[in-house]
Amino acid sequence: MGSLAFLQSLHENLATRAQVKSVFGEPVTAREKTIVPVAKIAYGFGAGAGTGGMGDTKPKGEGGGGEEASEPSP
Repeated sequence: MGSLAFLQSLHENLATRAQVKSVFGEPVTAREKTIVPVAKIAYGFGAGAGTGGMGDTKPKGEGGGGEEASEPSP
């Protein structure tokens, strides 16, 4: 799997999982009132690559990254 395909797959996977119900659960009803969980969810990516520089006989490159955050909304 190439780097672009991997990042796209990772994005699709996180997009389906990064939901309020994944963090706080479903709405709860008690005593004729419903509590609806509300949250702010964000995620990000990073990437990298590399090739040989001018006069470099051993080219190399690397990369990485990623983050997911969730917090209750006021």
